[in-house]
Amino acid sequence: MRCKTDIGKETPPARPAHPTSAGSVAAEFALVAPLVILIAAGTADFGMLAARSAALVATTRIGAEFARAHPLDAQRDEFRATVVVSSELYPHVRM
Repeated sequence: MRCKTDIGKETPPARPAHPTSAGSVAAEFALVAPLVILIAAGTADFGMLAARSAALVATTRIGAEFARAHPLDAQRDEFRATVVVSSELYPHVRM
């Protein structure tokens, strides 16, 4: 609060509470940023893995239902060709 005697006076510029805080903020950022980036990349990688796993499970379920409903057709070459084509979507899975 200003009193009547402060009316013509200039207020001094505010000084930072900690004059060396700019360097410590940069150092903290340099230490924390790689960890945050690593966590974000790991989360994205896990999400892609979960999506591929769900697609593989769905494909397997469809094939099992077809084989159960058509037991003689499951031995034919057309069915095997369909399985091979769908497995090309997942080259890391061996049949």
